[in-house]
Amino acid sequence: MNPFIAMFTIAPSAVAIVAGAAVCAGLALAIIGLLPRPPKLSDALARLDADLGLTSARDGDEHANLVADDGSRIERLAANAFQRWHLPLSLATQRKLAQQHRSIGDFMAAKLVLALAGLVAPALATGLLWALGVIASPWPMGVSLLGAVAGYLWPDLTLRREAAILTEQSGDAISVYFDLVTLIRLGNASAVQALTEAAALSDAPVFLAVRDALARARLQQRPPWAELHRVAENLGLPDVADLADIMALDEQGAALVDALRARVRELRKAHLAASKLAAQKQAEAMTVWMVVPVLIFALIFLIPPLMTMIAGL
Repeated sequence: MNPFIAMFTIAPSAVAIVAGAAVCAGLALAIIGLLPRPPKLSDALARLDADLGLTSARDGDEHANLVADDGSRIERLAANAFQRWHLPLSLATQRKLAQQHRSIGDFMAAKLVLALAGLVAPALATGLLWALGVIASPWPMGVSLLGAVAGYLWPDLTLRREAAILTEQSGDAISVYFDLVTLIRLGNASAVQALTEAAALSDAPVFLAVRDALARARLQQRPPWAELHRVAENLGLPDVADLADIMALDEQGAALVDALRARVRELRKAHLAASKLAAQKQAEAMTVWMVVPVLIFALIFLIPPLMTMIAGL
């Protein structure tokens, strides 16, 4: 045997030793991960504030609930895994979950289930094909690791896409909310009463957020304008803050109907401009796919003469 080749040849015993060491290291890391760890001081203080009711309303808007359905065993197990294993979850993701009224347990359950499916399905398929002799080596089982990573990250991509759709739908919902507030205001209702009755007419996320803000302000016995500003900041909808500023003029005895109608017209014009811009972008994107067939036909007619010219040279 060539000494150069023999130098890079791996003995079966060495492969077995490396594989055994990798398995033992994985088991050790899994056991270490399951051991209880002392909580961080910031997490302990935050939990203590939540138990005592000292958490601010703003923190309640930005952070999602740990468990939404106490009767769901999978959700509770995923929430326990999130707390025990200290799984990473950014503040931006928690804010998106709060906007969609989803709990952390529900989100982590989707991530863990998809990660397990991505890990098990390729391994079972590859093992079955190897046992049947279709493939000669079980090494393609390593694809299951990629499947587990893809399954774990897939809910994050879905959450971002749903957040973008929710933002677009929220812009339409706030325009409808303006109309409802204006109509109720025309019935000689007060500013707070118009906001409350209009928010109770739909279960859209914007309506639910405004309804919760009004309920908190009513329980705290203070005007709801600050709570509406927090909703506008958390949802990224400055129109809600504009509505709060307009309705706050009621305390000064100002006429609100004309201001509301003017704001509704501005919202409709902005929505129409955004729709036209989106349609123009889609039309421009379609031109790319229209050019591709033309290029293919051009290459079909140009390649044979070019090959003839090159062969003649």
